[in-house]
Amino acid sequence: MTSETTGQRIARLRIARQMGQDVLAARIGRDRSAVSRLENGERNVSAFELAEIAEALGSTVRELLGRQSPPAAMAVAHRVDTAAVPEHLEAARARARRLFELEALLDHLEFTGPPRPALPDVPIPTTGTASVQGRVLAETLRNTLELGAEPIPDLPEWLEGRVGVDVVLEPMPDEVAGLCVVVGGTALAMANSSFPLGRQRFTLAHELCHVLCGDPEEIRAECDLDEDVTSEETRASSFARHLLLPRAAVERRIAKEPADRDVLALMYTYGISFRALLIQLRDFQIIDEHRRQTLIAAGPGRLSYVNGFRSEWTRAYRTCLGERRAPGRQEARCLRAYCEGLIGIGPVADLFGEADAEALRKRLAEDGVGPPPYEPDLDVLLA
Repeated sequence: MTSETTGQRIARLRIARQMGQDVLAARIGRDRSAVSRLENGERNVSAFELAEIAEALGSTVRELLGRQSPPAAMAVAHRVDTAAVPEHLEAARARARRLFELEALLDHLEFTGPPRPALPDVPIPTTGTASVQGRVLAETLRNTLELGAEPIPDLPEWLEGRVGVDVVLEPMPDEVAGLCVVVGGTALAMANSSFPLGRQRFTLAHELCHVLCGDPEEIRAECDLDEDVTSEETRASSFARHLLLPRAAVERRIAKEPADRDVLALMYTYGISFRALLIQLRDFQIIDEHRRQTLIAAGPGRLSYVNGFRSEWTRAYRTCLGERRAPGRQEARCLRAYCEGLIGIGPVADLFGEADAEALRKRLAEDGVGPPPYEPDLDVLLA
């Protein structure tokens, strides 16, 4: 039996979608005869054109090429897609699935990116309370990575570059603080960018603890990080506080019964959420419970404005809201494939969370980012 050609697969999928050759041709910027000749095997298809056709047909380059055995990333995408999640988590799960599908496509095209570091080999504490275990693990990780008592300025970059966890920032429903996917050797942490910067960072640090400890759920949703209902959550919250703001940093920078301005300076320097900061200060006996409740009642906004931290407040509680961030390694791979004409603008727009793909194409072109003016033969590119 003769195997199906790429042109025949394109024709089969086009017909299954009840799409005429003229419609497909219009969507990829060709004339009808070009599509007819391609389906009849009278001309080759370039990598760039194949990506455009895949987008027009709602398919993938892999399917058009007739590749059957999915790479590891596609297997992860399938497991994410079939996981049972609450309704309010559906959009976040779909986002994670699409990222793994894109990873599978880039794997197939053999586009390497910056290397992903291995997870740090740190011992997981098993004695003491869950809160103590989280603190000890955070201190051990800081020592292993030689952080000392310094702040972590860009936590997503640090997680990807030093720890090997891919990071996504994405607006999500208010019921969801974040999402963590750990399948095999792949770890992806998502934080809800509808929350302020300190809350986003706390979520990512919280998810990192689950990854390091190998907590059993492959897909884990974080809904309310202020209410730890299990020992795993208590450990992860303690880890997040101590990773972002270690005791040594507090003792070095702040006195007992500090002024409001000193408290805010510590919060903005270490990028920790207001509530997590106050828990640390109380637990370190820098402030008592009455002072903590007084600060909570005043609120970080009012305190920031009257103590000269208006610009810091604006950045942490206003300008960062709703931002989208794709995993850095995947972004580099995707843009490289796009510039070499192996994928169209559709996957790039989806990666960046851009609804208007054509507008993104124009913006990238203005920065000199785009496919080559020629269309090299697919067989040459994939040889």
